[in-house]
Amino acid sequence: MPSIRSAPACIWICTSGNLIMAGVLCRNLVYLVREAYFGFVGDLAFVDSAGDDDPQYSGLGTRWRLLYVEAHLATQS
Repeated sequence: MPSIRSAPACIWICTSGNLIMAGVLCRNLVYLVREAYFGFVGDLAFVDSAGDDDPQYSGLGTRWRLLYVEAHLATQS
């Protein structure tokens, strides 16, 4: 069994105190919310500053940064 530090990262997202998404698997450069009907304006994505790996808990905030993407940018192809 992998330790929490080497396991894939998951995220729980709340807006205005309400849980809108739970246990979403965090992937590099993949939008987390993706649907406007969840009540979250815009989107979130992790970016790997040292390669192209999916986030791990041990590197959150240093190697992997969570970015907010404004709604008008998140809907562009």
